[in-house]
Amino acid sequence: DPPPVHHRPGFSRRGGGYYEAPGDSDVNNVWEAFFNTMMTSLDAALCEGWIVSDDFSEPFIQLGMPAIAIIEIALLSRENVGVTVREGLVVTHDMLALDAFADARELFEEVEAVKIALVQSKVEARNEEEFLRKSSLYAGAKEIDNEIPVQRRNQLNAIIAQTQRTAIKMTQKAFYKQQSDELIAEMTRREDFSAT
Repeated sequence: DPPPVHHRPGFSRRGGGYYEAPGDSDVNNVWEAFFNTMMTSLDAALCEGWIVSDDFSEPFIQLGMPAIAIIEIALLSRENVGVTVREGLVVTHDMLALDAFADARELFEEVEAVKIALVQSKVEARNEEEFLRKSSLYAGAKEIDNEIPVQRRNQLNAIIAQTQRTAIKMTQKAFYKQQSDELIAEMTRREDFSAT
């Protein structure tokens, strides 16, 4: 058997255990995985009570949605080379160099920079990860209770600022607006259905 994807930079695993150079379909898979992470993160935030369905109409959610997905992906990627958008799908520097990834290149380089900041800051404690998730999601709109010392919180806030800058760039991409509107509509429908 070939080694897992994260040991083969620049290549993606296909059925049958063979590897092929990534192309347009891999870019689509990356974006699909990113938006799935966003939806999963929002589901988790709803379950944890961090947000309620009414928050989907609040301005902070437009920045919070991509920001929490960026943090989740950066946390998942800490142990790997590149950016792990989901288990088994890693965006590497070799992939980003391909023409098919031209529109995604800058964003995923910035997501990797967030990952590196997490690793360098030695973010491992559960309460710190939760702080990063909530802070990313709330985009400054809500206060977060925590027991993290001020100096450490300032270090984590630097990571949040970096995440939010990347999220802002993402929200300015044409494809993002349509996808995020569809995601919000889906989340609202699901919440309305579960409330009945």
